[in-house]
Amino acid sequence: MKKHVSYNGEIMSMNAFGCKVTGWKAIQTYAMMKKVNDKKTLSELREEKMKELGMIK
Repeated sequence: MKKHVSYNGEIMSMNAFGCKVTGWKAIQTYAMMKKVNDKKTLSELREEKMKELGMIK
């Protein structure tokens, strides 16, 4: 997964980018971001994988 983005000529982390464009002090990238061509958030994909691995029920 990409860890940095270029925004207005500035390289920054995904988290910094999210804060900058929303104006928020903090964001939950896993709750908001989606993979390209996927309808599930990263949080949903993470939860599915953790269930698959028996890490959670």
